[in-house]
Amino acid sequence: MMPEVPGFGYSKDDVEDLLQCRRFLAAVSLYGQDRLTLGQAHILSFPPPHYAPERYLFNHIGYERIMHEVARRIATGTMALPEDISRDVDMVMSDAESLGRRMDNISTHKFSEFEAMPVAVNPLTVRREKFTEEDIEEFIKDSRFLACVDAYRNSIVALRTVMIRVFGDASYAPRLLSIEAFFALTKEVIARIEDGRIVLPGSIRTDHPFAYIPSPDDQDARFT
Repeated sequence: MMPEVPGFGYSKDDVEDLLQCRRFLAAVSLYGQDRLTLGQAHILSFPPPHYAPERYLFNHIGYERIMHEVARRIATGTMALPEDISRDVDMVMSDAESLGRRMDNISTHKFSEFEAMPVAVNPLTVRREKFTEEDIEEFIKDSRFLACVDAYRNSIVALRTVMIRVFGDASYAPRLLSIEAFFALTKEVIARIEDGRIVLPGSIRTDHPFAYIPSPDDQDARFT
């Protein structure tokens, strides 16, 4: 039985409901065998036009966390499938072959890839929605972070560029912060720079000149 954990985006009752859906079980079992990507399994697990239960239309990550957890339990033998699931599996695979280019914009990662992915960069990782004072203290130890935030504060680069230049990726933040929590932390750091609680080194622009070079993607995204 999967626990009901705040922040996971799903509850025990949600899981129990989905386990009654044979198409869901068939798609998830194929995902757990690496025969479908998570994106394919997501689309194929529920009838169109929504491809997910109504309560997950705006919570895709919660739905995909359920899918991955169920796939893990099937793969490890801790959850049994109905004995006659093969017919549903064949139907899902037949539908997968007809999807074609509709798969271009969804997750191409397979179950084994998510399992091997470091927690810090795994999109299925449950992240914190609020930053702490400790988070701020850790981030501002990095003068490169401060330089990039200063460039954002001065409308030279976008916040997405800050993330790429500091972390190498704009899709996640360290310390298991959600993107929204990192954005809020960045604005708090800017507020502290502007009221003097955080003092930037006088040599910050010469120490980190690359931080102040605009990116072509920064034209329409500035600090507000």
